[in-house]
Amino acid sequence: MFHFRKYIMRNFRFLLLTALFPLIFMGCKSEEDSYPPIHYGYNLAFVDENGNDLIEGMQTGLGRNGKPALREKDYSYKLVEPDSKDDFTGPDCIYVESRDGLFTLAIFDALWDGYKYDKKPEVLRRTFVCPYIFGDGEEHSIISHWKYNDGYGSVELIRVTIDGVDARIESGADKYHPLVVVVLTK
Repeated sequence: MFHFRKYIMRNFRFLLLTALFPLIFMGCKSEEDSYPPIHYGYNLAFVDENGNDLIEGMQTGLGRNGKPALREKDYSYKLVEPDSKDDFTGPDCIYVESRDGLFTLAIFDALWDGYKYDKKPEVLRRTFVCPYIFGDGEEHSIISHWKYNDGYGSVELIRVTIDGVDARIESGADKYHPLVVVVLTK
């Protein structure tokens, strides 16, 4: 019995590795299990023909993170999903931020399983109702066009239209979250 214990103790590491070796490599694949979401984001500013900020002075509440956000009763925002299989998440609220001297709406959506698809959505459609900005209670169409770059999660905004009218994309430091200025005529 004593001899058996010595044998076990002396060869314990070898026996342990022999038992664990199949478990270590049993479920491993050479690919990653998850990828980061693809982010579609920009700051949207509304001005009139004279350059007056149409968001300035609008009543805001506080979003989840304590930042100013549009109040739910003051707007309606819906993402029209490009395809039923896409796993998009839209914002739980629209944050109001100051950017380059203008108040802006932080538009941010994410496609969680975008890596699964060979053809990722390059056009996103949203409907937006906000009487304070537009002066009416009608649904307005916001269509954004995107270009995919190498790497996961990087899409570049190349065009935005509001009710069929092109908005101006300001070139700046952040090409993956640019400032977009919409000139509304009333």
